[in-house]
Amino acid sequence: MTNDAMLISLRGLAQLEVDALQLFGAAMTHAKDPTLQRRFEEFRDVHQEQARLLDGAIAKLEGKPLALRPDAKGKVLERIAAVGALIGDEGLLVALVGGEELVHKRYEAMLERNWPEQVKHLLDEAFGASARQLAFCRASLEHRLEQAPLGANG
Repeated sequence: MTNDAMLISLRGLAQLEVDALQLFGAAMTHAKDPTLQRRFEEFRDVHQEQARLLDGAIAKLEGKPLALRPDAKGKVLERIAAVGALIGDEGLLVALVGGEELVHKRYEAMLERNWPEQVKHLLDEAFGASARQLAFCRASLEHRLEQAPLGANG
């Protein structure tokens, strides 16, 4: 893979991380359950750190670092979380599962490419973090739906 191709891919991934931190930031604000609020804050911080590390990798490849601010996609994800929250924490978790699946699939696709060892390690770590976040959101949603009384939320 050429240096330019690596830079383009890493920039897109870093932007997705910035967008994901917007999603989890909104989730943190809208969640009613304090345990979920704390976990969403942790997840937001992980996405922020991943964006920072990716930005550092971009700079090492002699690329121009990102401004690391949300783009239109980030704003849409933020709004999706807010709409999901109208249904309650379950709706919020549905939005988060969708957002985290997007991140996870992007990392999975990126790992199929040939990267310098340091970048590959960074991608592996982020892929693992994404898998843990996705598993938590899915399990939390499943648990809440199992506990919901018949006819609740709809």
